[in-house]
Amino acid sequence: MRIISWNCYRGAASAKIKELSSLSPDIVCLQECKSPEPPNKQIVSSQRNQHQGIAIWARNEYSIVNSAIASEAPHHVKASIEGPSDKRDGTLSFDMIGI
Repeated sequence: MRIISWNCYRGAASAKIKELSSLSPDIVCLQECKSPEPPNKQIVSSQRNQHQGIAIWARNEYSIVNSAIASEAPHHVKASIEGPSDKRDGTLSFDMIGI
């Protein structure tokens, strides 16, 4: 599994994700990005304003199965992620927090 975190200092999340595609990430956490458009089940985000927010994106065989943005910590986003594992049962489940 490849996880990438990038403080991209503004810009569209979709454009920043395209810039990372050559690195073949499975999970991407972007800080200071615009909200992803259109919203979908592979991306969860929390926006500070229209230009800056946090997004977690799951791709390939990984997916976001649950997400939360706490009202007491609006500049954080939590995503529960599931995907393939090398273990016997073949599944991996973990929580990721973008700050």
